[in-house]
Amino acid sequence: MIAKIRTKNGLYNSIVFAIYNKVWSSEVLVFNENYTSLQFVKIWGPETDVFIYNAEKDGWIKRGKIEGYDWALENITKKFFKTKINETAVFDKCKALQGAVKDCEWFDIKNEADVKSLMYASFNFHDSYIKDIYTDGTKQYIHFDTTWGSEILFELDGDAETNLFKDYGRIAIDNDFPIIFDSTVFFANDLIYWAEDSSIETISQIRQVKAHYFCARNVKWKLIIGEKNKP
Repeated sequence: MIAKIRTKNGLYNSIVFAIYNKVWSSEVLVFNENYTSLQFVKIWGPETDVFIYNAEKDGWIKRGKIEGYDWALENITKKFFKTKINETAVFDKCKALQGAVKDCEWFDIKNEADVKSLMYASFNFHDSYIKDIYTDGTKQYIHFDTTWGSEILFELDGDAETNLFKDYGRIAIDNDFPIIFDSTVFFANDLIYWAEDSSIETISQIRQVKAHYFCARNVKWKLIIGEKNKP
């Protein structure tokens, strides 16, 4: 897993070596912003925010509420906050993995692993809304704003269509206030579909419930993270 971490000093990337799952108090084991040590950071915290944009978990294991690389968990005590990192073995391995990370602006959606990464980054689009929709040449762009301090911009290319519109999810329509509670992404007829209901799995279901959606032959997305508010 890889995350963009927002601090009051700006953004940096770090591999996520472990996660302690405690709902709103969940924490991740990542590098500090200078890459000189490992630290535990709250995903939603007063000093930092963590946006996981790569959800790959190859080589991960789970032990109760803690999951992560097996070689990392062996160096974490039962009390998660008190870690004992072997700097000659574990830390050097962390540095080697981090050195292979390449920063990327746009991410393709080609398979289920790509979908999972998108959903991590967007928090399943829960409580998001459409900030803007526009075209540029042959490509269409759909810009989501979330309630998590980040935005998602989609680039649609090839057979693109949508019934979404600007401010959907934020304004009332015929006395109904449509809130995006969750979403789904699936593949059908060589197209990639996003729909506002996680229970939707087919095109016919979109039509049956008249769900808002978009689709295209090629879909890319970009994670946009603004500055963290400073006191």
